Amino acid sequence: MPPPLLSDVAAKSLFRPPEQMDKLPPPRVLTLMREHDWSALRAWRETHSLSRIEVANRLDLTLNTYLLLEDGVVPLCEWTAPFLEARLQIKWSIARQSPPLPSHEAASQYPLARRRGRARREPKD
Repeated sequence: MPPPLLSDVAAKSLFRPPEQMDKLPPPRVLTLMREHDWSALRAWRETHSLSRIEVANRLDLTLNTYLLLEDGVVPLCEWTAPFLEARLQIKWSIARQSPPLPSHEAASQYPLARRRGRARREPKD
């Protein structure tokens, strides 16, 4: 069975029961989050002794994209979090545990690539 697509998981997440959305992570994950000021996603990865590359491959994302999610540069929301939870088989809401805004330090680690040239316009018929 192929892994779920983001759009499918997002549609189903709108109808998730509230008790599943508000579940707290396991105590070990909470401890790592508090001790090291990590995101829920990173603490989960560390408790399972997985590398960033392994998790990125499970999510079918590039490593850079996964790093942006893990570091909180790209905040998780009610549409992206269920996709990650389904792919990683997480039974609690990682979006509820994420920091509300990314830190400036994390954002400065991954500068956005600059586009060269101007965007092309579509020819008019």
